[in-house]
Amino acid sequence: MTHIWVPKAKILEGEIGLKSGQVAGQYTIRKYKADTNELIQEVGPFDNLITNQGLNRVGTGIFGDKVFVGTGTATPAVTDTQLGAYLNYTGSLTVSWNSAILRGGPPDYWVQGAGTWRFAAGTATGTLTEVGIGWFTGPPFTEPNHRVSSRALIVDSGGSPISITVLPDEYLDVTYSLRYYPYVGSDVVQTVVI
Repeated sequence: MTHIWVPKAKILEGEIGLKSGQVAGQYTIRKYKADTNELIQEVGPFDNLITNQGLNRVGTGIFGDKVFVGTGTATPAVTDTQLGAYLNYTGSLTVSWNSAILRGGPPDYWVQGAGTWRFAAGTATGTLTEVGIGWFTGPPFTEPNHRVSSRALIVDSGGSPISITVLPDEYLDVTYSLRYYPYVGSDVVQTVVI
């Protein structure tokens, strides 16, 4: 009888450290008259703050499937988990979330995905000052259970906070673009013990 012995061996000691890339996002908000679909106001694109929990969700592939609006005026912080003063949300995606719609080139490589969500007439009525994208932690789909991957005050082209007043006969389209910038620096050189 012949035996073949296969020793158990640890294949890799340690980790290969890689430099990380960056993510950035922008909002564009358009307000329309419901009966004529006439564009009344357009704000953006303007930058946002991606929260710590948003960065944690980037790797899951589910950055957000709901858009939230509110009336808060506090400066966004990376530790934010919700809007400052939640008003309402929509999950009505009118332009499907898509990826790789644009690509940068040297020296600024990037890939971007974007989607547009609609607040039907009467659902976001009032004076809006903030916007966010995220998800609900579970039913009920109400204010205490909303979480944001991204939060921004609505700002003008100069970066100053403004408000958007939405009447009952108007609707909003909110477009969110998420851009990934890969690390393109010098090669990472490491020693690996096999």
